[in-house]
Amino acid sequence: MYKVLGINDDVTTCECCGRSNLKATVVLESADGSMVHFGKDCAARVMTGDNRSSAVKSIESLARRIAYARRWLNHTPAHTAAVVANAIRVRFCGCSVVGDSLSFPNGILVS
Repeated sequence: MYKVLGINDDVTTCECCGRSNLKATVVLESADGSMVHFGKDCAARVMTGDNRSSAVKSIESLARRIAYARRWLNHTPAHTAAVVANAIRVRFCGCSVVGDSLSFPNGILVS
């Protein structure tokens, strides 16, 4: 069981299949709490059991939303949870405000 934590372009090698020179990798948290970096196809396969384009786009979209929230939440005093959540809803889709944090459908809470 994995949870999507974001997307990263610093690590460009998939820890699942070994492909290298990827544009970005999806950062996942495994059941034991360790972080792994998988390519978009491998991340979609372990998360949904499928790596068709719709599954890949879904995982990539969730990863980008979470990365966006981590980057912009509390970046300045004007970047409150409500402002960032609204920006995510406009640019991407679904998340909710929980106090000063954002909650995503996969259970990740960004504060």
